[in-house]
Amino acid sequence: MPKADNSKKIDSLSLNRLYVGLVLAILVTETAVMLAFHFFLETLHLAPLVEGLADSLVLVISLIPALHFLFYRPLSKQIASYKQALESIQELKVSYGVIIRMAMDGFWLVDTQGRILEVNDSYCRLTGYSRQELLTMSVFDVRVQEKPEDIKRHIQRIIESGSDRFESHHRCKDGRIVDLDVSVNYLAVDDGRIFAFLRDITERKRRQRELEEANALYSSLIQAIPFGMDIVDQEGSILYLSPKMEAIFGKEVVGKKCWSVYRDDKAKCPDCPLLKGEITLGETAVIEIDGVLGGKIFQISHIGIEYQNGMAILEVFNDVTERRKAEDDLRKANQELLQLDRLKSEFINMSSHEMRTPISIIREGISQLVEGLHGEFKPEQKYFLGKSFKNVNRLIKVVDNIFEVSELDSGKALLEEESFDLAELAGTAIAGFDPEIKSSGLEIRENFPRNKVKLDADKKKINRVLTELIKNALKFTEKGYIEIKIEDKNDRVEFSIKDSGKGIAEENLPKAFDKFQQFSRDFGPGERGSGLGLALSKGLIELHKGKIWVESRLGEGSKFTFSLPKNIRGGI
Repeated sequence: MPKADNSKKIDSLSLNRLYVGLVLAILVTETAVMLAFHFFLETLHLAPLVEGLADSLVLVISLIPALHFLFYRPLSKQIASYKQALESIQELKVSYGVIIRMAMDGFWLVDTQGRILEVNDSYCRLTGYSRQELLTMSVFDVRVQEKPEDIKRHIQRIIESGSDRFESHHRCKDGRIVDLDVSVNYLAVDDGRIFAFLRDITERKRRQRELEEANALYSSLIQAIPFGMDIVDQEGSILYLSPKMEAIFGKEVVGKKCWSVYRDDKAKCPDCPLLKGEITLGETAVIEIDGVLGGKIFQISHIGIEYQNGMAILEVFNDVTERRKAEDDLRKANQELLQLDRLKSEFINMSSHEMRTPISIIREGISQLVEGLHGEFKPEQKYFLGKSFKNVNRLIKVVDNIFEVSELDSGKALLEEESFDLAELAGTAIAGFDPEIKSSGLEIRENFPRNKVKLDADKKKINRVLTELIKNALKFTEKGYIEIKIEDKNDRVEFSIKDSGKGIAEENLPKAFDKFQQFSRDFGPGERGSGLGLALSKGLIELHKGKIWVESRLGEGSKFTFSLPKNIRGGI
């Protein structure tokens, strides 16, 4: 720029010198011509006409300097000024071209037919097209979701108004659609040109859509949530009411203290989070207050939020009046049931205890008659005495089971711990059923570890469980096998007995260990039980801090398993 200024100064100085020289030359020439004319006119004595012509010529020559100063010189200055302006415009054009090419926003130069005449690098990067590709395209090729006739009408409106700003959707080379904020201006040069700056607002529009969707969702949730909600500031003044709360109290309560609107006694809630002072953003608290809205009980959830440029609390009101009443009724009913269950247990315990003595006396008397200690009986009489003796023994077992179950339920059962080999105990229990096993023809599979399986537990009670499970398997297995398995698992022992019987229906599995349960199955060999064996087994295993469960499918047999800690003092 300094060189250009110096050049302009030199040109101006040369031009001034030229003007001065030209003026001097004209004056000298005019003087010489006038002297020459006078000389010839006086010497040659020309006619007056020639003298008039000579005077006219002299007048014209004398006017040349005036014409120069009045017209030529100002015109020359205007031409120089115009030339300087053209140079400035060219410099600005170059500068603006660089700015447009380097701009972050896209740029278009479009004619009135929509043909793209110029485009910058930003728009090329945005759409994925090269500059050469775009210069062969038109507005109609990239603007989507608009009909060509609508685009034409839009161009016409821009020409008429001179400018416009709008949002548009452009298709990229890879098929993506981008959202653009477009600002255009029209200039009536070269048959009309439209200058357009295009800013990518795709991400902004996406966030805007997400925000709108979130707002719509939140609005729907507020409408759908069956609870009332409000927002209060740090002073307890109501700032917002949900539609449900507004329907109850009306908009006029906004600005009032929440306790003066909701509480029957118009006093602050004793556990109100506002009493702590400063509200913590995101902190939650739940309180339960009675004496609200006419003696009702409400559970109020609080959370600290930002609202209207300040900290506030969102409150959600849940009417728990009926639930609390139902809980109180349920608690009373449960206490009554516990009392009844306790009375039942005491009655069963007392009854079974009191029944033992007379039943034992009856058994002993029948036993003596069967053995002939009081004289001989006829065969028919012995048959009926034997049947009575058998059923008395069964009755004693039922009474014993009832007594033991009652003892477990009351928590009075005690353990007599001793160390023993579970595999040996299981073998003894199986041997006790030899007659039944031989008569049934069932295959007994024993899967025991080679080494002893030491267990510290109540041997009698564990033997009772083994006996009940083996008896149960024999009772409900008509043919096939019974597999008894013991596994030593570090600090625990697992015992299982699997049979090929008819199994248990899936809907009955949860009730398998309930008292007095007799599922509708065909019975195999052996007598029908009391329905207490599995319940008793479960109680005895749990007394040892163990677990017992059943796996079964109807028609595919059953598998009963229990797991015990090797040392009940270390069990969980």
